[in-house]
Amino acid sequence: MKEKFLALGGKIETNCEVLDLEIEDKEVKKAVCSNGKTFTADYFIAAIDANFFYEKLLKGKYPDPQFQKRFENPEDYPVPSELRISIGYEGVPNNIPRTIRFPVSSPFKINGNIIDRLQLTNYDYEPDFSPEGKTLFSVTINQFNSDYDAWDELYNNKGNYRKEKDRIGEEVVKAIETRFPEMKGKLKVLDIATPKTFERYCNSYRGGIIAFSPTLKGKSMDHSGYVRGLKNIQLSGQWLQGTGGLPPALITGKASIMRICKKEKLEFVQ
Repeated sequence: MKEKFLALGGKIETNCEVLDLEIEDKEVKKAVCSNGKTFTADYFIAAIDANFFYEKLLKGKYPDPQFQKRFENPEDYPVPSELRISIGYEGVPNNIPRTIRFPVSSPFKINGNIIDRLQLTNYDYEPDFSPEGKTLFSVTINQFNSDYDAWDELYNNKGNYRKEKDRIGEEVVKAIETRFPEMKGKLKVLDIATPKTFERYCNSYRGGIIAFSPTLKGKSMDHSGYVRGLKNIQLSGQWLQGTGGLPPALITGKASIMRICKKEKLEFVQ
């Protein structure tokens, strides 16, 4: 996808977070970035977190009823997050599938919730993920509204935040070593991402890894991406449809380009 984009004349700027939009006469005139660069364009597509887009970049001046209803009602529209523990293994497993879920012999607690099962992903099928003769694992633990609130409070004390992450890492390693005794002494925690990690690195609303989860009262959303009151900017990405993820991100990105082509009376080329 990147190579196709570049071959068509596109340019990619990294380490260039957009911090502000200059708006005049119902049009976005300029995007101002963290590295001091600015960009002008006929059209802008915001493939970013919806809350960050409406509340930070647009400063709450162009509220969207569908999103506001969801932001203001986290009980009916929860945003799933996760703990992701990345672990290095000094070896190559022969008896572990790509994904395995197993019971924890000595359950432990996170934010008051008992963790008695873990899901481990084995990346030995990706040779570039680790040096030869070693393997990368990851363990994911679901996190929801109350978990985010607990991590948000804990993050105010960086020392306690780090200690809790370290404790969880130790518990996870112990659980894996109990389930797979041959790995004892050969596992090392490489990184632990919490909901606050996703929030800090991705501006992700409440540390969300996908969009709003369906509930009995929460209806699924199908948003056009149009921004009321602005002519030349669209929102794109996983927040516009269903529970999000990569497929809606691809679909809404394509739809954004199709709308621009239609407005400019240009043929959309697949």
